[in-house]
Amino acid sequence: MNTVNFSHLHTHTTYSILDGMADIRELIQRAKDLGQEAIAITDHGSTSGLWEAQKIGEELGVKVILGTEFYYERENDGKNGHLVVLAKNNKGLENIFKLQEYAYVENFYRRPRINFNKLVKHKEGLIVLSACLASTFAQYIMNNEEQNAIEWAIKFKEEFGDDFYLEIQPNSILEQFNVNRSTIAIAKKLGINFVATNDVHYILKNDTFPHEVLLALQSGKKMSDENRFRFTTNDFWLKSDEEMIDSFIGVDKSDIIESLNRTKEIVDKCNARFIPSKYLPKFYNIPEGKTSRDIMIKELMDGARKKNKIKDIDYMKEVQKELDVIDEEGYSDYFLIVQDYVKSARARNEVVGDGRGSAAGSKVSYLLDITRIEPSEFDLLFERFMSKGRSPDIDTDFSNQDNVFKDLQDKYGEDSVARIVAFGKMKPKAVCRKVLSAFEHESYIINNISKMIPELCDNMENAYKSSPELLKVKEKYPLEFSVIERLEGMISHESQHAGGVVIYPELSKYLPIKTVGEDRSKRIVAFDMDMIEELGFYKFDILALDTIF
Repeated sequence: MNTVNFSHLHTHTTYSILDGMADIRELIQRAKDLGQEAIAITDHGSTSGLWEAQKIGEELGVKVILGTEFYYERENDGKNGHLVVLAKNNKGLENIFKLQEYAYVENFYRRPRINFNKLVKHKEGLIVLSACLASTFAQYIMNNEEQNAIEWAIKFKEEFGDDFYLEIQPNSILEQFNVNRSTIAIAKKLGINFVATNDVHYILKNDTFPHEVLLALQSGKKMSDENRFRFTTNDFWLKSDEEMIDSFIGVDKSDIIESLNRTKEIVDKCNARFIPSKYLPKFYNIPEGKTSRDIMIKELMDGARKKNKIKDIDYMKEVQKELDVIDEEGYSDYFLIVQDYVKSARARNEVVGDGRGSAAGSKVSYLLDITRIEPSEFDLLFERFMSKGRSPDIDTDFSNQDNVFKDLQDKYGEDSVARIVAFGKMKPKAVCRKVLSAFEHESYIINNISKMIPELCDNMENAYKSSPELLKVKEKYPLEFSVIERLEGMISHESQHAGGVVIYPELSKYLPIKTVGEDRSKRIVAFDMDMIEELGFYKFDILALDTIF
């Protein structure tokens, strides 16, 4: 048996939407079961899975390398190729986020893409791998332009030094055989290290067919369509060390072992980590020499006078208690920001809701005119809204949500205000319909089967418990149900959270930014609501309702 120290450095999870078919927990657990000490997460044009992967990796004792596979503006034809980038340290992670923001906001063409000049501008803390057959380097070789491939590799070597690696991959694609052979020759000629990766898109070898169905769903094709998009080989599972060795064709054994062991060198270089903290927003308009508490007190006194509460000693004592909790927990700026965007919306003659949820129990919210419900009249309690160790959560309804967002961008800067992504997952009922449709079952059959699955059911195991007759259907359609069971829980699409907004200076220093849809000015944090709050950022709830009169 050959002894190697190998880790996968080129993997795609379900966050490579409708392309990668790997649940992050299952992926990392499989790496651990194979005895691999680390794994890199490099989703296509996405970093959305990185925080989840870091958490699970720490839990399972597997080192997670934070990275992405950027869409890269190829030099040879200008098309969107690929380039793998890994973060050596937190500066590198910050640079990955800045590159992703640029790709989505400034250089989006069919895909969010970067280019060489922008990469070099943000190269600190980065390791670059040449990527797969879609890379500029591989394309030059495939086009018999070896000298161009050499010059391209020299260009990267000059900028990234020993942090630039040429990839070889163990698959049975004919072009890969030729690319591997030329890559090793060029690497040795130029003194560039080459490394083995596998471009993982699914976890187990027998996931090949479910992944093929996933690709059919992505492209809206039926399984009977011979021209549908599919991979030309079934080599993209999370391979063991021995499987990696055995999968290489036409490569010297010594070169295989060297390229596998070189992953250890990269793993040891990469130590970027998210650091959860308390990233509280700061109100933009605090005069010099003043604090947010000073401004809060002034605004509260003004509100108390306007609402005839200033002489109510007991009432003002309650306000003081609330203010002490708010200030001690560090949320004075939060209240000032909410007050400001509520006031601005009303000044624009837009309709603003009077208040909803537990925020209506806060006298501070009432005096700041955030809410217009007097808590004492309805025996509403501040403690149900906020207490020591508990964050405030103010939901506010607006007739024009976009105007509020634009106002915030104007005041805090476009790079400091972003909405939040939301991910849709394949639930049993939906994935059942999609898979059966891809296999071209008749509509009445699809309807009858999907009706057996409860509407809110979250996995097929519970579906079988709720509807035992489904097990008989599974026996009748074993192939389809094996795919359904494998695809459930995969991410099917992404959208924008209904009202969540994050405000923090230069967000892309700390969080990945992207855009969704046609409007590239609307920055969206690529982590969902739970991820953001786990990291310590605060979500403002700016809701859009048409009927709030």
